[in-house]
Amino acid sequence: MIDIRYLAGLFDGEGCVSLVKQARVNSPLPSYSVRVVISMTNKPLIKAIYGQFGGNYTERKGINGCRNVFSVMWANRKAIPMLTALIPHLHIKREEAEIALDFMMRLGSVGTAFWRRATQADIDLLLAEREAVRARLAALKRVNHSVRWDDGEFGENPMPGVSAEGQSRAKQTTLKVVGRV
Repeated sequence: MIDIRYLAGLFDGEGCVSLVKQARVNSPLPSYSVRVVISMTNKPLIKAIYGQFGGNYTERKGINGCRNVFSVMWANRKAIPMLTALIPHLHIKREEAEIALDFMMRLGSVGTAFWRRATQADIDLLLAEREAVRARLAALKRVNHSVRWDDGEFGENPMPGVSAEGQSRAKQTTLKVVGRV
C-alpha cells in the first residue's frame, strides 16, 4: 500500500497539473479540462499507484534509445479526490493543485443552466477567467525550484516539522525548497 505522503513527494517531483484547452467539434467555444498526471520510467510503481488510486494508465514507447514512459492520469472531476488527498502533503506543486481544484469548483463545468441564460458578455467573462487560470498554471511551470540549505538567518521560515523529541526545528538547519521566476 502506497502512503499518501510518499505519493505527494513523488508527485512533487514527477507529477504535473495542467489545464488543457481543446477545440470542440460543433461549437466555437473551447473546452477546458484539468489533468493530473504522474509519469516515470518505473512501471511497477506506476502500476501500483494505478491499482490503488485508479485513473487512466498509459504506456509510451521510448524512442531513440530512451526508456518507455508509464503514466497514470486523473482528469476533471476524477482528479478532485486525488488532489484533495495530496494537497496537505505537497510542497512544490501545492499551489498548482489548489488552483486546479478552485478551477473545477468555480469554472470547470458551469452547467446547462448557465449556457441557456448566458449573454455574450457572460461567455466572454467565463472564457477570460479560464484563460487566466491557464496562464497562472503555465507561469508556475516556469518557476525554477532549486534546493539550498537555509538555517533561517535570512528571515525565511524553515520547513515545517519537529524533532524526534517534539522540539521545534526552527533553530536546526533544514533543507528548504525555494522558488524563483
